Amino acid sequence: MVSPVKAVNKIHQSISELVKSGVESSIHPNLSEFKKPESNSKTILITQYHQSSNKSRDLEIIESIKKNINNNLIDEIFLFTENIDDENIKKIFGCVHKCKIIPISLRLNYKIVFEYILNNHNNNNNNIYLISNSDCYFDESIKTLKYINFEKRPTS
Repeated sequence: MVSPVKAVNKIHQSISELVKSGVESSIHPNLSEFKKPESNSKTILITQYHQSSNKSRDLEIIESIKKNINNNLIDEIFLFTENIDDENIKKIFGCVHKCKIIPISLRLNYKIVFEYILNNHNNNNNNIYLISNSDCYFDESIKTLKYINFEKRPTS
């Protein structure tokens, strides 16, 4: 008889192998065949950090934000912070050069993001803005965004 722990581990391993094979078999376009539109200058990630009362959840969020900070394909990060001062954010993430820290007193929502962009960055419409949950991080596939022509869309 197989122990429940071994059975669960075997299921986890099977799932991991399926996910890995799916990722490895996905189509990766040869971007050298495409032209980058001149209008896509910077890729800016917009996210929020708030300390979670659950330590493991907080570490997960910190790890995701750090991966985005270290992603060379993300040019800048607008990091909205909820009730945490700039010095603590800099200690946690060390993101002085890439992050623009924006203190707010409540959870981030679309209205706050759009108002911030319109009031502070409306003069540059050439940026690609990504709005993401704080526990999400991007890999090299984000580079495909640079090849999308956001100005010329097909009409039906």
